Amino acid sequence: MLKKVNFTAEEADWLTRLLLQRISLYGERSSPRPKVIDHCISAMLKLEEKHNVSLKDWEKTMCISVVNENLPVYYKQVEVTDAFSLITMTTEQRTILDYIDMGKSVLKKLRKDEQETLPDYNLNTSYREKYQLLEKLKSCDLIYISRSGEDNVYKIGFVYQSREASVYRLSNEIRPDDLAFYALKMDAIKYGKQRFTLVTDRCGAFDLLSKCDECNYPANQLNFFKQLLN
Repeated sequence: MLKKVNFTAEEADWLTRLLLQRISLYGERSSPRPKVIDHCISAMLKLEEKHNVSLKDWEKTMCISVVNENLPVYYKQVEVTDAFSLITMTTEQRTILDYIDMGKSVLKKLRKDEQETLPDYNLNTSYREKYQLLEKLKSCDLIYISRSGEDNVYKIGFVYQSREASVYRLSNEIRPDDLAFYALKMDAIKYGKQRFTLVTDRCGAFDLLSKCDECNYPANQLNFFKQLLN
């Protein structure tokens, strides 16, 4: 049975490299060549020709196998503990996160017709999407602030093009999955004045956070928001 899969060119190239690694590894260890390597070779040749492919069952199985073999390795190379860790990643670590995204995307495409429990990773989350949300937060010019006293900010909101808002309580650790926007159903200024202590701009919010005592917040919390505002 053939399964038609529409990979991106980037996914097809990455998957081809993983299959080639498997082929090379078995080529060094085994003689004669195991049958499963023939399936790896046939899948690789299809992916080298085009990224929209029709895979036989064993070819699909080999693709799933090499992805499942490598994803845990990638996860061990980077640790995403909170949203702040995303903005401190090196270029090399960002590349590994791209590989994780591609691996999850490939698995999702190969298994979309199967009622199969997937291992340890959420296929519906994408680090690339999280970085897009971080850039969106950095582009917001209107900022909501709630505080108790002069030097204690406890809630912050980012407003995107007067149409969407993203709100966070500073007492809570911000995880990547917490990054999100929701649609505003009324005027952005009016909404902010009704639900927050004040409405300000990026510079005003940065100055207010700079006066806060880091001891009153989770580790790196103020640094995270100040980097978004800076």
